[in-house]
Amino acid sequence: MAEKNKSTSGVKVQALDINVLRITHYFSEDNSNIISPAWLDDVIINNCKDVLFNGRVDIKDGLVSISDADGKIKYFEKEFSFHREKWKLNIDKQSGEFLYGWGEQFTHFHQKYGKFKLSARESPEFLQNKQSYSAIPYYFSSACYAFFLLNAYETDWTISENSLKVEAHGGGADYLVILGENPKEILDTYTRLTGRPKLIPRWAFGLWATCYPQENQFRVLQYVREHRERQIALDVLVLDYHWEEHFH
Repeated sequence: MAEKNKSTSGVKVQALDINVLRITHYFSEDNSNIISPAWLDDVIINNCKDVLFNGRVDIKDGLVSISDADGKIKYFEKEFSFHREKWKLNIDKQSGEFLYGWGEQFTHFHQKYGKFKLSARESPEFLQNKQSYSAIPYYFSSACYAFFLLNAYETDWTISENSLKVEAHGGGADYLVILGENPKEILDTYTRLTGRPKLIPRWAFGLWATCYPQENQFRVLQYVREHRERQIALDVLVLDYHWEEHFH
């Protein structure tokens, strides 16, 4: 069992749940002046107190390694650096490991290679595969851990065969690492920490379709009638942004 709070010069590790660690890199010998973002209490709303992490934490040269209760390494930091207002973190990635998340993007379902920037923007269609669409600095690994960055600044992410590099353009090097036996357990822990929305209406679970690209009113109504005539379920019809006179 790891200690409830463990810190060295340069990094502080705190247990928020039996499977959740908050890692904070700081840039002085004194870690008592670490200031959390003003919005943190609106994001992490159910962290536990006086809890012991069910695993092991090792810190060497300011880098963190996290193992589960069975001693298997789940998360391993290879490099960390800070220069002026920017910082960089290099996280170990196993060969064949897949990463999922970062919000809604018009890219692959899972990420094995590539570079992208997290910055919420209204992007026209021809840029949606190059810019963030609905950015969330959270990802899940097929190695059964999740990473949630507590930073609202723009970040650059680079995924290669054996590493994941994140570079922030400001803010703190402050993040959560969530362990679990499977994706369902990790998701359950994540939503317990961040809050769970009410169950969405029944129709929202049905089939969604979009009139995309732009269609006129006659064609849209005909599209709906064809579904009904063919007895194909249709609960939501989206009139996408091409219906607007100007983009957004």
